[in-house]
Amino acid sequence: KNALISAMKDPSKQVRAAVVKTLGLLGDPELIKHLISFFNDPDTRVRANTVEAVASMGDRQVIKFLLPFIEDENNRIRGNAVLGIKKLGNYNVTPVLQKMLSHQDSNMRATGIWVMGEIKDSNYLPFLYPFVNDPDETIRYNAVKSISKINPQILAKYYFNALRKDSSEKIRKLVEELSYRIV
Repeated sequence: KNALISAMKDPSKQVRAAVVKTLGLLGDPELIKHLISFFNDPDTRVRANTVEAVASMGDRQVIKFLLPFIEDENNRIRGNAVLGIKKLGNYNVTPVLQKMLSHQDSNMRATGIWVMGEIKDSNYLPFLYPFVNDPDETIRYNAVKSISKINPQILAKYYFNALRKDSSEKIRKLVEELSYRIV
């Protein structure tokens, strides 16, 4: 732990991002006080990993540290904060997710879709269906993946035929993999 804490001062953003992620995997709540200083790191990946790490190690007490990040301009930071808050406190994060889904930035929309899949709440399915036909491949992929995490039978029943002919090889491959799991 001490070596990792020392490595948090490394000038490389890749090293700091990896260290923060590793500290989160250790799951030691005592490390939260060290991680909080990285909420202000200049690199967005480091901050996103920090939000994720704090959420994974904390309890309801850390929600107060995560709340400011649900309006962050970076999609990963916002997504990790929303997911962490939902898992730690079972708060209604739907308004924040709806805002993400209607955001002009496609990365923000894709992340909102991803978060819904990670939460695995069937109430999110109606929000996800329109994105299965989105022109953006990443958004379509995340929609298919998220729906499959919530209710894969819906994909099989209503979407597989069209998705097997999708222009994206990545989506066609995902549908093929899902077909094997569902059958």
